[in-house]
Amino acid sequence: MGISVSAVLAVQARLAAAALIICVSLVVGVQAVPAAAQSRTEVNIPAGRLSSAIRTLSRQTRVSIASSDRGLRKIRSRSVRGNLSTGEALRRLLQGTPFRAVNIRGGGFRIERKPQPRRVAASPARPATTPKRQLPPPPPPQPIIVEATKRSAASIDYAGGIRVLDLAIPGLVPAAAGLDELLTRVPSVSGTALGTGRNKIFLRGIADSSFNGPTQSTIGLYLGEQRVIFSAPNPDLRLVDVETVELLEGPQGSLYGAGTLAGLLRVNPRAADPSGFASEGWVGGAITPGAEAGWD
Repeated sequence: MGISVSAVLAVQARLAAAALIICVSLVVGVQAVPAAAQSRTEVNIPAGRLSSAIRTLSRQTRVSIASSDRGLRKIRSRSVRGNLSTGEALRRLLQGTPFRAVNIRGGGFRIERKPQPRRVAASPARPATTPKRQLPPPPPPQPIIVEATKRSAASIDYAGGIRVLDLAIPGLVPAAAGLDELLTRVPSVSGTALGTGRNKIFLRGIADSSFNGPTQSTIGLYLGEQRVIFSAPNPDLRLVDVETVELLEGPQGSLYGAGTLAGLLRVNPRAADPSGFASEGWVGGAITPGAEAGWD
C-alpha cells in the first residue's frame, strides 16, 4: 500500500497546528491564574494582631501583601496552620473582620475594607387622612405698650461714667463761652477742630464722620430734655443761662434711644427765678492798622 509524499506532509502540518493550539491554551490558562493562588506553602501563623499575622504570612509565602489601613492593628486574628495557598490563608485570617483580600497584578494581594452595604431609606408612613377642620381666624394683633418713667438717682449710684460740669464755679469757662470751649477742659472729650458749627465730638475716642448723611450721630446732644442734633455737627451752644453740663460716657440707648453709642451730652438750663434780677454781658474790640477800630 503506497502513500504519497503530499499526503504525509499534510498530516504532519495538521498535527503541528493541533500541538501549537494546545500549547497556546496551556500558556493562557497558566497566566490567567496568579502563581500565589496556585502554590502551597507550609503556613504556621500564631494568634495575635492582624497586622503582625499578615506580615508573617508574607514572609512565609514570599508573596507581597500590601495595606495602609491602621485599623489592622486593633483587630485580633486567629491562628492559621497547614499547607495552604496564600489566598486560602488570607481568607482564614480575614474571616469575621471588616477587611478583604484583593488580587493585584503580579500575583500579590491588597488588604482593604469591605464596602458598606447601601441603606435603603424607608419611606415615611403616610398618616391617615382625616377631614380638615375649619379653624377660626386668628385674632387681630394687639399693640404692645411699654410704659416707663425716669427717676432721680444719686450720681454715686449710677452704674456708669458720669461727669457734671457746674458753670457756677468761677473760672471754669470765660464769659459767653461756647460748648466747644467747655469740652476742651474735659480729658475724655475732643473735637475735629474744623471750626465753630462744624466740629464733630469725640467721646472716649468714638465719633462719626462729618459727612455721614442721614445716619444718626454716635453722640447725643440734649438741651434739657430736648434733643438738639440728629446727625449734624456740634452747634457750639453759647452757655448763657446754663446751670450744668452733664457728660454720660458709654452707650445710653436704654434711656435715650439710638444715637448715643459713645455717650451723651446734656446742657441743663438754669431755672427761672422771678424773685431776683440778673444780667450778663460782654464787650470786645479790635484795632487794625490802616483802618478804624472795631468793637462788639
